[in-house]
Amino acid sequence: MKQARVEEGVPAGGEFKAVTHGEANVKPLTVGMREHMVPHTDRIIREARTAVFRAQEELARYSLLRIALAAQERFPAAERIRLTASDGDYMELTGVYDAEGTPLAEAYSIEQTDPALTTPFGDWASEETADGFRIGSLAGNLPAQESEWFEYAEVDESDDGGCSFLVDIHEVAAAG
Repeated sequence: MKQARVEEGVPAGGEFKAVTHGEANVKPLTVGMREHMVPHTDRIIREARTAVFRAQEELARYSLLRIALAAQERFPAAERIRLTASDGDYMELTGVYDAEGTPLAEAYSIEQTDPALTTPFGDWASEETADGFRIGSLAGNLPAQESEWFEYAEVDESDDGGCSFLVDIHEVAAAG
């Protein structure tokens, strides 16, 4: 049986043929429903934001602790780490130093190839923890804006741009 030709764009059968649908069973929001729902949804949004903020702070705290522990393990003379604000909103791990400020490992430095340094920075920062986290990438969990981890940080005066911070790893480890 042949089907009659129809104008282009007019459904003529198959999966796209016209079918009759009943009315949708959707009720518009009444003023009373909106008045009830707005405070409820606002409260949920506030609670969710608070939970996210707390989770971000906890992630930053434990990431900083893990970096500090890794630095102490690899560099027994380590006293401080340097964190530098990245192009985004987070920090990068850029150095490990002893009590006198001598670099034990530094990123972005010719000195990292100096045989006096314990290890090239990139090798250490790329190492994975037992749980598979790269030491250097953990710094990405530290927000560059004001955060609780700044409690352990002081501005690195040697950084002309003012975007680097020195962190006492013993204070971080003691706070656990």
